[in-house]
Amino acid sequence: MAQAQGWVGNRREEAYWPTEFFGHNSDGFNEKARARFQRPHVDEAVLSHTATAAPGPDSQAETALRDQVMQECIQTLPEVYQSALRLYYWLGASVAEVAELLGVPENTAKSYLHRARQLLDGMLKQRGYSYV
Repeated sequence: MAQAQGWVGNRREEAYWPTEFFGHNSDGFNEKARARFQRPHVDEAVLSHTATAAPGPDSQAETALRDQVMQECIQTLPEVYQSALRLYYWLGASVAEVAELLGVPENTAKSYLHRARQLLDGMLKQRGYSYV
């Protein structure tokens, strides 16, 4: 039974109504309402197939174009800057290893990398790319 308050004559009194009158009892209703928002409406397997973290076709095309522009810009750099960039970023060599492979002091290798990044940044900004 659910409890309801009502007015009878001049005084207020509590009245008891059967739960069928309200169409639900408060405990069961709240549980159903909570469960509706806590559980997904479809299986987890369905959700995992529909929502993927893979980039869409637009994003893939944009990335491919950006990579192509980046390669073109790198090819216009002086050879020593190209070598420093490729050793450091593509092959994962440390600055000390880059310096040894190029036959220059470590601070010179750092300067090559810094100048190469500055030149690349300027070239990419001219082509409309920033913060690549």
